[in-house]
Amino acid sequence: MKRYKTRNSITLNLLIVALVVVVQSEAIGQTSTRDNRWLCAPAPNPDMCYIIRPNSDFITLGVPFRTNELGFRDRPIFEKSPSVFRILCLGDSITFGTGVANDQTFPNVLEAHLQANAAPGVVVDVINAGVSAYNTRNIRGLLETYLSHLRPDVVVYTFVENDLDDSLSVGPGGLLMALDPSRSEDSAFVMDDFPGLWMLRRNSVQSSGILTRLQGVFDNQFEDICALPPPLLVGDHPETLHRWRGFATELDRMKTLCAQGQTPLLVYSFGLRGSAEPVVARLHKLCLERGLPHATTLPIFDYPSYTRTHSLGYDPHCNPLGHSLMADRLLAFLATESLLAPRFFQTPIHYNQYVELMDPAEVRRLEQRSLEAPARIDIVRAEGIIGVLGGIDVEGKMARTSLFRLGGLGNIIEIEVSPLFSSPETPQFLSAVIEGVPVSPPVLISGKDLVYSFPVPERLRGAPVEIELQSIGPSWIPSPEDRLRGASPQTLQIHRLARVQQSEAS
Repeated sequence: MKRYKTRNSITLNLLIVALVVVVQSEAIGQTSTRDNRWLCAPAPNPDMCYIIRPNSDFITLGVPFRTNELGFRDRPIFEKSPSVFRILCLGDSITFGTGVANDQTFPNVLEAHLQANAAPGVVVDVINAGVSAYNTRNIRGLLETYLSHLRPDVVVYTFVENDLDDSLSVGPGGLLMALDPSRSEDSAFVMDDFPGLWMLRRNSVQSSGILTRLQGVFDNQFEDICALPPPLLVGDHPETLHRWRGFATELDRMKTLCAQGQTPLLVYSFGLRGSAEPVVARLHKLCLERGLPHATTLPIFDYPSYTRTHSLGYDPHCNPLGHSLMADRLLAFLATESLLAPRFFQTPIHYNQYVELMDPAEVRRLEQRSLEAPARIDIVRAEGIIGVLGGIDVEGKMARTSLFRLGGLGNIIEIEVSPLFSSPETPQFLSAVIEGVPVSPPVLISGKDLVYSFPVPERLRGAPVEIELQSIGPSWIPSPEDRLRGASPQTLQIHRLARVQQSEAS
């Protein structure tokens, strides 16, 4: 929290201004909630899960935009001809351009620059096919659906860390909800930034009163959340390996689709230097193994300055300056890969030189930081939440499964848990899987606030472990309307988890 020193004579004025900001921010928050609740529709390819409703007007963080006939934030698609140089930009909200005008998104900035250097009669068409909240499966589904129709000369996939998250789906009234249609309705919704979003939601639920709101005026939670490392995407824990295997499969399918259409595929990673290196390094290895060209934003964005200079400030997405730099970096990428054919451009296009910055020592340091896990997680007091990877709501009610990471040297995992829906006819049980291995038979959860223990396999006694809790018995599955209000499936209630050392004799 930023602290401001003021003279006594202006303290009252400061409070009045803050009060006005609070009221205005609430009004803006209500407006932006409506603005950003874009109406969606089921996609023509089930793997896409959804599309933004075609030929419709919306607002993104106060900025109007209109979708075309395919639901893209772009002009209507026109027929490809020999005089058209077309780039298809795939991605999520970074490509889509949350919070900036159409002509400020990096695909459109790139298009304007290339068109200014195009040969007479050539039309440059950079299609912005980015869709907010898309993951890699959704993006591959979009490519599969439209590649032959759009016939691009180049495909650029802009990767962002949350591309390994679960998929959203279309809920009542065309609004999106946290439910991956490829998974069961009572499963956990898992995403790389779950701890940060859990804390934001917790603060939102618990915040009340004017003093709390005044504090929020000077408290940039966005910066606090950005400081959290992405533990789900590094290391060799089971869920991490599962997600990267799925990503590699989708990348292979994208490569095959482009090869069949004789279209070059470029992978362009969005990340901040001093933060994203471990994830970017992992992706770079996958691209090298597949012969896919790969470039990153590490030369243009660094963690200390991004939130101040290149983001929207109140939101992590790029501002116009950030998009301009992304377009310039992508221009250099296209040029160095010799994809700006002379028949389309009258003179060689000037572009800035960029050097990828990937210090192996920094990669190891950041990865180690991301792999650190608490020895204790207290849901009630919101302590150690960096160790929660998914499946727990703000009150500690868990879905059918939940994921945690615990460090420390203990040989026992203790879990304080209460049943929510058990009865003599329908008892509830809990089992634990540690690093992919079931460690004991399911235990009966027979009373309130009892502590149950699960052994840590001997080979893992000195290492951080990933724990998947599995509930057996009755559950509550929220309706689509409840999901839109933020509800998640519930089975048991978790209060605390801790890794403790228990003597062999006990």
